[in-house]
Amino acid sequence: PAGTVHDAWSGPNTTVRLMQPANNTDFEVEAKFDGPLDAAFQSQGIMVQQDMYSFLRFEFLREPANLTIYAASILAGAPTERYHVNIPNVFPIRLRVKRQGNAWTQSYSTNGTTWTPAASFTQNLVVTEIGPFFGNAGSPTPSFTSQLDYFFLTADPIVPEDGGTSIDTIPPVLTKIKTTPYSAGFGISWITNEPATGLVEYGLTTGYELGFVEHSDLRTSHVFTVTAL
Repeated sequence: PAGTVHDAWSGPNTTVRLMQPANNTDFEVEAKFDGPLDAAFQSQGIMVQQDMYSFLRFEFLREPANLTIYAASILAGAPTERYHVNIPNVFPIRLRVKRQGNAWTQSYSTNGTTWTPAASFTQNLVVTEIGPFFGNAGSPTPSFTSQLDYFFLTADPIVPEDGGTSIDTIPPVLTKIKTTPYSAGFGISWITNEPATGLVEYGLTTGYELGFVEHSDLRTSHVFTVTAL
């Protein structure tokens, strides 16, 4: 709401946060923010926490005239700015935070394909929690409604995302397989549990040297007749 500061700097951490337990290991996380930052000083990003007084904040921060990508460390309640650079005010926008030992890197992307490096620094932190956060500050303090699309480990992403399609690697299950012999051929049919193409190869040996019949359209009922054998 307007008029109330939600910030994480020198005082208590009053940002709105969606934190979850995290292992103290290497990782890379990504968040996508759909909604714009249209007033100073609104912010949204990723927080990596040791405890309530020691944490790292990686974020998009709106200043009066510019959108910035920002990073800071707060250790035992003492804040240190790590990165602060103007970037194009384009949404949706994505944020990545990567940890390798005590090395932390931040990057951002407006299309999910090309990533621009931002903060890079070394900091010892015993990670216990991680998650997206949202804030507003300044005088007067603006209201802020954030639109978070997703937050995930890049090693375990959400697929499909935003109506995309994933690659189906599970083959269809064939049931009700039926064969019918004829004097110079045969018929064969089956049902699949999902729409699929169909192919029957045949021959006198396992080389199936006599040919094949097929259909390339997707269907669940498959019927073939082979003649002139």
